[in-house]
Amino acid sequence: MEADEIIFPGMLSVLGIRSMKFENAAIAACSASEYKDTEKKPGTQDGWRLFKQYYPLNSVWRLFDKFSVILFADWASLACGTDIWDGLLSEVIKPLGEKGHAFIFQLGDITPKKAFEVDEILCIISDFSSHGSVSLVLDKQEADSLYQLLHGMRGLTWNQQLQKNCNNQYASIFQSLHIDQLMICMTDSIMVYQKNRQFELAGNNGDGKETALHAALNWRTLQ
Repeated sequence: MEADEIIFPGMLSVLGIRSMKFENAAIAACSASEYKDTEKKPGTQDGWRLFKQYYPLNSVWRLFDKFSVILFADWASLACGTDIWDGLLSEVIKPLGEKGHAFIFQLGDITPKKAFEVDEILCIISDFSSHGSVSLVLDKQEADSLYQLLHGMRGLTWNQQLQKNCNNQYASIFQSLHIDQLMICMTDSIMVYQKNRQFELAGNNGDGKETALHAALNWRTLQ
């Protein structure tokens, strides 16, 4: 963990957030010292309404006031991730009224999810782009599953021809979303799609997704 990054096991985990980065280490330390977690807290399965009963919005606003980057956890692993992230966007991020932040999302394994559930969270993720830079980080299997869902191919065999044209498939995913950056973690590289360019980051040291997340956390270096 970097000096300007803080990880709270309580409130942030309920919000489906892995960590937050702040403008500098001093602000991160100040935010951490002011933060007070509750002994009894809701889980992600309880949704946004119950979250607000445990964490007053004025304390949430103070924590989020000076962040620069938010790294979200896998959406598919959160019981009420859609409701939680929609509430966070509408009642915390939007009222702050600032732009220039970075939001890093992960979908996780969407195969058990219904198509309308995935469509709904993709719309919410896209809405975050009105308040900063949005990155979506997927591994190859997750990207293939998302492509199949978006193009009505769920349950069909992923044939060799489609595998050969995976670059076109992944580019079409990016084009269908209102985000700033799509990162696909391949076996030995990370494919990056942005509005005006496309490139590869070589050498993921066998842990492509964590490498991609680290790169996205330092998102300004990729602009």
